[in-house]
This record gives sequence, structure tokens and C-alpha cells, in this order.
Amino acid sequence: MGMARARNYQAEQAARNARAQEAGWRSYGAQRWAEGRGRVTVRPAGPRYGPTAKSSDFGTTDLDTTSAKRRLHEAVRVAPDDTNDWEDEVFSSSRVASGRYSPSRRQLILSWVPDGRPSAQPDYVYDDVPPAVWTGMRTTGSQGQYVNHTLNNFPYRPFSGA
Repeated sequence: MGMARARNYQAEQAARNARAQEAGWRSYGAQRWAEGRGRVTVRPAGPRYGPTAKSSDFGTTDLDTTSAKRRLHEAVRVAPDDTNDWEDEVFSSSRVASGRYSPSRRQLILSWVPDGRPSAQPDYVYDDVPPAVWTGMRTTGSQGQYVNHTLNNFPYRPFSGA
């Protein structure tokens, strides 16, 4: 029985790279990563629609200004200041006395109860709070833990208004 011939792995890799480069890839590894693993989705060339669209995709110099204004309005969330949509909730918690939430402003105002009685500690305003977080605050078993684990990740400040 004869000896098995040793494989030349470097030559095999060089041949794979050459075939991949002929097909337009940077290397064989890049080709396998993109095609075989399914990690990269290759988009067909053509116009884009939606928020990633550019005016050059449609052969025009500008997009519909109405939709651009609408997107800007939605991004800024323009709402009148006199909207009175506050939702009030009283909690049976040893730390949080009550909360008020405004969906239009996305603000949550919390009143505190240290040592089991109302104090002079100021109320706090939490900004950019989505409605789902307010629902979670109302339905959680421990409002204090919810404040520590969830609400303190949002911007907050002492409340300085009536």
C-alpha cells in the first residue's frame, strides 16, 4: 500500500480565491459568507421606495413635498400644548404615590412616598415615555422596581410646574 499524498491546502485556497475573483467577489470567503450563509441579502438594483428613497431613484429632482412635510410633522410630533389628555393613577406602593401620563406629550409625572407618607420630595417628569411603558407601570406588581429597572432609562428631571 502506498503512502497517501498530502493535500496542499494553500494551493486549494488560492484556486478557490481565483475562481471567486473571476466571478466578481473579493475572495472565496466573502463569496461563501454572502451566498452560502444567508447573512447578506443582495438587493436587486432598482428604485427604492419609502423612507430610503432618493429623488434620483425616480428620475426627478425633488420628492413629493407633502409626504416630506408629513414625515417631518410625525418626527417632531407637533401637538398643541393645551391638549388635556392626562391619565391619572394612584398606586398602592411604598415608594410611588401616584402617576400622571400624557400620550400626546409622552411624559410621565411621578409623585413619591418615602417612609410611607407623602413628603416634600419633588415630583419627577420622565420624558419620551411610550404608552406601553405607562401600561407596564400601571400593571406591574412593584412600581418601585419598575422605576429602577425601566423608567430610569428615560430622561427625567424634577417637576417644576403645577
